[in-house]
Amino acid sequence: MAWIRTTITCRHCGKPGLYGNRDWIQACYKRWINAGRPTSGPPPAPVRQQREAWIPSRPSAVGRLEDYRFLREQGELDKEMLADRLNLSIRHVERLIAADRILAQQAESEAA
Repeated sequence: MAWIRTTITCRHCGKPGLYGNRDWIQACYKRWINAGRPTSGPPPAPVRQQREAWIPSRPSAVGRLEDYRFLREQGELDKEMLADRLNLSIRHVERLIAADRILAQQAESEAA
């Protein structure tokens, strides 16, 4: 008989996830085990630092950003079409969009 994994709402953190034990999801249960099974329950989840956005610095990447800007000015706004025209993945196009937005914000703040 196969073991069926049950998805629950954790009694400790309130997030949905796979059942670990004690009505906790696996992440909370493993944190509790690794912390030495304190009576207070599992420690809080670690807070992840937000990474800095990717800004192109290599000449080839700067060229791709310029190509993206050119296509955007021509009216190409769909990520899939941009990825196809630039021969890039959709994720890379999303990075270009984010980098372009950040560089535009930096230019506005420098101009002010």
